[in-house]
Amino acid sequence: MNTKSLPAHLQEVLEQHVAQSQLTDNDELQDIFAKLNSLNSKVEFLKLKIIQNRQNKLSSVQK
Repeated sequence: MNTKSLPAHLQEVLEQHVAQSQLTDNDELQDIFAKLNSLNSKVEFLKLKIIQNRQNKLSSVQK
């Protein structure tokens, strides 16, 4: 199950709105993109930790 996180999806939608000239690409929008990128990195890191914890639990149960 490799799906996009909510921050990644939001950024993609905002980029589509910019491409359709519904939003102006300005400093405020770039700041939002930077924050979404940072949040997405944190989400991906936590997803990886959750997967690792699940694998550790499974391997300890199987022993």
